[in-house]
Amino acid sequence: MKKCPPLLCRKLVLTVDELARVRDEVRRVATKNHCPKEVADALVLAVNEACANIIIHGYGPEKAGEIIMEIFHNDNEISVRLTDFAPTVDCAKLQSRDINEIRPGGLGMFFINELMDKVEFSAPESGVGNILQLTKKIKTEE
Repeated sequence: MKKCPPLLCRKLVLTVDELARVRDEVRRVATKNHCPKEVADALVLAVNEACANIIIHGYGPEKAGEIIMEIFHNDNEISVRLTDFAPTVDCAKLQSRDINEIRPGGLGMFFINELMDKVEFSAPESGVGNILQLTKKIKTEE
């Protein structure tokens, strides 16, 4: 994938109340860049789940924390990169619970992995925080 400047780069304080704004921004950028509705919907849902996980598991539900949200459009893909400054996560422990276990919560990673074509975790060069990049292919009509 070639390097392109981001279509959107926002630094924001992430709280539960801020999730609606995040969803609106992702949908606006995806739609403006000719993503089909189903691609935009998948991206919005995956980003919402990822941000909810950052709030709950990264910063804590009673705290606010900064993130940087960047959206890229490269060739036939759209990507959202979320950089947080929460404690670094052990990527090996990022797993969904058993899908057959009926109880609330614990399915965010399952949904993210089902909705996206590529999910990449990494640590920032500073060694503080986490980077999550979600990528979805944009299907073109033939």
